[in-house]
Amino acid sequence: MRDLRDENLRAYESSPSFFYLENKISNLDLSIWFASENIYPGIKKFWDNEVEGWKRVGLPSPQHVSFSKIGIWEATIYEMEYPGYTKSYIKAHLVKEGVWTEIILSIRSGSPRDSARLKLEDTLKTIQVKENR
Repeated sequence: MRDLRDENLRAYESSPSFFYLENKISNLDLSIWFASENIYPGIKKFWDNEVEGWKRVGLPSPQHVSFSKIGIWEATIYEMEYPGYTKSYIKAHLVKEGVWTEIILSIRSGSPRDSARLKLEDTLKTIQVKENR
């Protein structure tokens, strides 16, 4: 995975609590963001706010949206259609010890949707959050 935080990202993405990684071989992108649990509105409200924001800036509407529990994570799974390709996503949330962790996994969907989703789910299941003192 390669860290891309210094490559023209939006202001909040340059925060020391934001990480953006990519694996070009598997076409897998991963971003992680940490914040106070006080600002996390819950998965449904968060999702509604995300979709509203995407509409305002003209991004495509998410397709095949589902909500699921994947291991310790609350997850929203969906696809986005872009010109010439489709991407599968999982937005996963965990609130633990006062910290809200958001992980976004995405992969170009060259394979059937279920296969891309399974790869993202399998990747998410390997991610652990531990307190480091």
